[in-house]
Amino acid sequence: MSYVPKFNDDVARKIWNNYFKRVDRSMRSIPKTKREELKLEIQGHLLESMEDASTDSDSSKLMDAIDRLGEPEDYIKPMIADKLLLDASKTFNPRNVLMGLFFNLRTSIRRAVLTMIIGLGYFFLFCIAVMTIMKIIIPSHVGIFLPEYGGSTAVGILVSPEPHREILGFWTVPIGVVCTVLLYTGLTRLLRVFIKQGE
Repeated sequence: MSYVPKFNDDVARKIWNNYFKRVDRSMRSIPKTKREELKLEIQGHLLESMEDASTDSDSSKLMDAIDRLGEPEDYIKPMIADKLLLDASKTFNPRNVLMGLFFNLRTSIRRAVLTMIIGLGYFFLFCIAVMTIMKIIIPSHVGIFLPEYGGSTAVGILVSPEPHREILGFWTVPIGVVCTVLLYTGLTRLLRVFIKQGE
């Protein structure tokens, strides 16, 4: 959707169109529905800001509003990341989680560090989920293994479980399912805190 207000001069119309071409370029990697939603929000901010301007010229009002809002390349990535992560924290949609974390990595060093920490949590969650599934497929090779004759404890998937003894047995599956659900819920809810700290 390309909305252009009824400006009094062609210069303002050209400035508006050029600005929203840059906005579109900055948002091209997100789904169309999210793109349109964010675009309408930005347009609303600009129009509201123009109403507060003291000058009569539409182009001057628009330029002042753009100066206050900022360059799209600077504010759109954090804005997209926050919207996707907030949505993910409500819907638990894995796609929004991944996209939100991806956009966070591209914004600032602080956000990138927090994203990597949460990303490691999701990676750990993925490992537990894989182990749980593999326990059903190859039960004797998956679990927590204690050494029979000395050595180190092993956790995960072993090619050759001997000379180890698996201690949880089939309990690995329900424990894995519970851990996966709790970790996914906890990490995804943590995204709300993450968004608030980024504001």
